[in-house]
Amino acid sequence: GNLTFGGWRENAECWVRFQVSEHGTAPFTAFLAYLRLILNRVALAELVSTEVEEAFDPATRRWAAELSPAGLLLGRPSAGTGLLDQILEQLGGTPVDKVTICSPYFDDQGEAIAQIIGHFAGSQVAVLAQPGKTGLKDAAWKRNEASATLKPVSFSRKDGTSSSEAFIHAKYYAFERGDRTTVFLGSANCSRAALLIPGRPGNAELLAVQEMSTDEFKGRFLEEFDQIDVLPELPIETAEKIVSPSSPLRLLAASYENGFLRVAYAPPGWTITRCTIDGAQTPFEALGDGSIRAQYAKAPREVALEGTDGNDLARTSPRWVDQEWQLRSTAKSRSLGDSIRKNVRTESWGLGAWTEVLEAFCSHLAYIPSQTGGKLHGVPVNRHPAQGPGEYTAADVFAADYSLPHLSVIAQRLSGPVHDGVHSLQKLLLRWFELAAPEAPVRSDENEEPEGVDEEAVDRPEQLPIHGLQSAPPKAPTKQESRRAARVIEQICKAMTASSFLSDRPLEMLCADLRLTSVLFRVAISAGWIDEQMFFSSTNRIWSSLFYSDAGDTGWILRRYQSSESQADFAAAFRSPEMVAGLASWALAVSPSGQTPEHARFFLGSALSIARLPWLWDGLDEDELSRAFAELLLQSGISGESQLDAFTERWVRLVRRGHALRRFEAAVLGLDVVGVAKRVHQSSVKAGELLWQGKLGFCVVSTSAERTPNSNVSVLRVFGSKDKSTLKGHLTLPISALLDP
Repeated sequence: GNLTFGGWRENAECWVRFQVSEHGTAPFTAFLAYLRLILNRVALAELVSTEVEEAFDPATRRWAAELSPAGLLLGRPSAGTGLLDQILEQLGGTPVDKVTICSPYFDDQGEAIAQIIGHFAGSQVAVLAQPGKTGLKDAAWKRNEASATLKPVSFSRKDGTSSSEAFIHAKYYAFERGDRTTVFLGSANCSRAALLIPGRPGNAELLAVQEMSTDEFKGRFLEEFDQIDVLPELPIETAEKIVSPSSPLRLLAASYENGFLRVAYAPPGWTITRCTIDGAQTPFEALGDGSIRAQYAKAPREVALEGTDGNDLARTSPRWVDQEWQLRSTAKSRSLGDSIRKNVRTESWGLGAWTEVLEAFCSHLAYIPSQTGGKLHGVPVNRHPAQGPGEYTAADVFAADYSLPHLSVIAQRLSGPVHDGVHSLQKLLLRWFELAAPEAPVRSDENEEPEGVDEEAVDRPEQLPIHGLQSAPPKAPTKQESRRAARVIEQICKAMTASSFLSDRPLEMLCADLRLTSVLFRVAISAGWIDEQMFFSSTNRIWSSLFYSDAGDTGWILRRYQSSESQADFAAAFRSPEMVAGLASWALAVSPSGQTPEHARFFLGSALSIARLPWLWDGLDEDELSRAFAELLLQSGISGESQLDAFTERWVRLVRRGHALRRFEAAVLGLDVVGVAKRVHQSSVKAGELLWQGKLGFCVVSTSAERTPNSNVSVLRVFGSKDKSTLKGHLTLPISALLDP
C-alpha cells in the first residue's frame, strides 16, 4: 500500500506478516541488504546510512548479533538480475500448473506478460483485471490473449450495511504446483521496468515470498474478489504522449541538519550560480562537483538552484527539504512529544502533569544512539567549515545602550488576545524540542517518470481544528506529587551529568535536551512546584558538568567544541536564539541573594561560560534573541515592564561579567604567579575575597590572613577535583589588586 489514505485504508491491498518465532530473522537480514543497496541510489545518503546501521547495531540490539541468512524477500534496488529472473531461480525449475497475475498497471506493449507466458509455456496463465480501473492497454492484451485468460474481478469494501467498490491496487504473482502455491507480492507492477530490466536502469522493487497450500491461496488471494462475467473494456492508446521538456539541471536531494542545508544536484560539471531557499536568495558554498551547502538558521521548506554548464542556463524545480532531526526521531522522543501534548493542557497542567513530562524526558535521555557514519559528536564531518559568529568587543557590551531590544514590547504583543496560556507553553515546548513539523511544502514530481497510468489520487490532508485554551491557575501540588517530582529531578540530574551522556550524546539531541530542560526548570520554579534549594542544587549540578567543572575547570561543552573536527560547524549547530535564551533564563532564575560557596561558584561559573564560549553567546540576531527571551519569560510569569527591565538588567550584567572575565583571563594567561605577586602591594586578604592563582585557577579566601611569607592562607578552589588548598600569604593574588598591575 502506498503511504496514502487510499493505500492504508480504502484500496484493496495485500499485506504480509512475518513471525520471528517461525521465520527467524531472515526477512530482517534480507531487508538490511536491500536498504544498503537502495542507498547506493540516494544522494546525500550518509545520514540515512548512519540510521540504518544504528538500527541493526548489535551493541544496542541484541537480536542483531546473530542474524539468520537472508530470505523471504526478493529485491532489485540498484544492481543485479531482473525480478522475473529472481522469481524463476526461487521456483527452481519445478513445473508450474497455473500462473495468476494481479497488477493494476502494465507496460504499454504487454512485454512483461509475454515474458511470463514464454517462461511457463504449457501452464495456464490468468490475468486479473478490474473493469474501468485497470492499466492494461488493449494493444498489450491482444499481443498475449492467445496464450492467457483475462479474468475480470472487482472488490467490495463493506461498511455496515453499505458497500462500495475499492480500487484493486494489490500486486502479486502466484505459481500453483499441485497442492502448493508460491506467491510473490509487493511493489512490482507487471511491467518491463519492474520485472525485466536488470542492473541500475530498472525500477527499485521489493517482493515478499509466501509459501502456502493451494487451497489457502485460493481462500486468501482469489475468493475475496467479486467475479464478473463481462470482459472489461480495455483502454486504447489514442494519441502520442506529449512529454514536456524538463530542465537539464536536476535536484537529487536536499538535507537540513544542525543549521546547514546540503543540496545534491545533477548532472556533474554544472556550476551553481544561485540558491533560493523558501523564495529568498541565500549565500552558499560548493562542496565539490555535484553538491553545495548553505548555512540557514531555521528549518527550510524548499530549495531551488540555478546554474550553467558554460553554454546554457537552467533552473531546477523547487524540491522539499529533508528535516533530518524529525526523520531521525526515536520512539522515546515521540513518546516525549505525546506526553507534552497530553499533559501540557489547561485542564491537567500542574506539578503532577509536569512530572509526567519529566518522566518521559528521562526515558528519552536514557537512549544514546551509537555514533557512526562519518559524524563526530553529532556534527557532520566536512572540509568546508562554516564562518563563525563575530565576537563582541568591549565597546559592544560595555556601551551605554547595550541591552535586549524591545523586550517589553515583544512580551506585550505575545501576551495579547492571541496568547492562550498553557497551550502556548505546549507549542513552545514542542517547537524548542523540535518535534513540531514545519508547514508541509508543495511537492513537485516534475522529475519523476511514473510508469503506466497515474496511480490512485491522493486525498488532500484534512485540516484539523486547533482550539485555543484559556489560561488557568496551575494546580496546587500535593505532598505525594512533590516527593515524586524530587525523585524524577534526581534521575534527570544523574542522566545529564553522566560522562557517557556528556561525551556521547549526539549534538542535535543534546541541544534539544538543554532547550527543553531550561523551559521545564524555569516554569517549575516560577510556579512554586519546586523550592529554591531543589532548583539551585539540580541546576548547579547540570551546569557545572556542562560548563565549568569536571575534574578541572573546563566543562564538557568546551571540551567537545575543542575536540570537534570543525569547531565552526559545532558552534553553528549548537548556538541559536532559543539556546541562549533558555540557558540564560535558566541561570538567572537562581536567586541572586544566595550566599553559600556553591552559589558563589555558580555565579562565577555562569559568567565564565560566557567568557570561554563566545561562539555560543555572541553575534546572534538581537530581535530573534529578544523574542525567544520574551516567549520563555511569559511562560514563567514575567510579563510586567518592571519585571522585564529587572531581568534585562541582570542579563546585561551577566554578559558584561563574562566579557570582563574573558579579557582578564587573556591578560593573565601564562603569567608567573611569583613574579606577579611581587607587584601586588595589598597587605592582607579577607575572608570571601576572590583570588586568581595561576594553575589553581580561581580561589576564595576561607579566613582572613596577612600577605606575608610566614602566613598560611586557607582557600577554597572554585573549580576542580580538590576543594581546599593552603597558600603562602605573600603568593596570594587578589583579583582587585591585580587589575592595575
